[in-house]
Amino acid sequence: MCIRDRYQRRVRDQIFHSTKMFAVVCFLALAAVASATVDVPVALTDLTITQISGPPQVGSAEECELCVEFMGQALNNLINIIAQVGIGGTCADVCSKLPNGLEAKVCDILCEIAGIEGLVKALSVIDPTPINVCQDITICPKSSTAAANITSLTVSPKSGRQGTTFAVDMVFQVIKKMGTGQIVLEFVPPNGDGQPFGSGNLLVETAPGIYQIKGNLQTMPNKQEPFNPGQFGVVGAVCEGTCGSQGKHPDARLLSQRQTSFSITQ
Repeated sequence: MCIRDRYQRRVRDQIFHSTKMFAVVCFLALAAVASATVDVPVALTDLTITQISGPPQVGSAEECELCVEFMGQALNNLINIIAQVGIGGTCADVCSKLPNGLEAKVCDILCEIAGIEGLVKALSVIDPTPINVCQDITICPKSSTAAANITSLTVSPKSGRQGTTFAVDMVFQVIKKMGTGQIVLEFVPPNGDGQPFGSGNLLVETAPGIYQIKGNLQTMPNKQEPFNPGQFGVVGAVCEGTCGSQGKHPDARLLSQRQTSFSITQ
């Protein structure tokens, strides 16, 4: 192994341990916020993704997962900092301006891997997303040949009163190995009554096989979603890159999409 490869491996080990610490801190902070407020965003509960068939997953996707989580927290700050610092800045100029020391440390390690020009370039594209930034700085893998197909999407029961818990079940097949992408379940309220909501999960180096995602949607009215009577659309999607960013980022593609619905009665 050459000196450059050993160096790259060392900084990647550093980012793994540093971002893992950051993820724990963020999780605890978010948990504290959630416990302090009644009005939390609408999302699926008891969410699980299970591999039904195919060879077992090998290797670790943790570096990519933690990079995406870090960028999800720091992306807007980094974009604003780069706009202020300009293209002539250094890693220290950019990272030292993040709001806390742990973020700055993770930023420094990422910048070591990508170089300041690479990091600035990744953050300067139109509507950057955490996934595409982490792909462009080589922490997350890409695939131009990924292929997948959603084979079923069901909601049970098909109708129920306000407060009913609906079970959502989606099965999808990965036909050709994915780089980094998402599986998304989105719910569309009837008649424009509220904003679409849902859950998105990261997929990293997902091997060919059949997978199942399951979760529960609790329809108790809240400030984010009144769950008024009517038909709710349900959209499932599997994407390479970030779902919804195809056309903006060359590595983002919609691999498969499927729709169904359920109804809330009076």
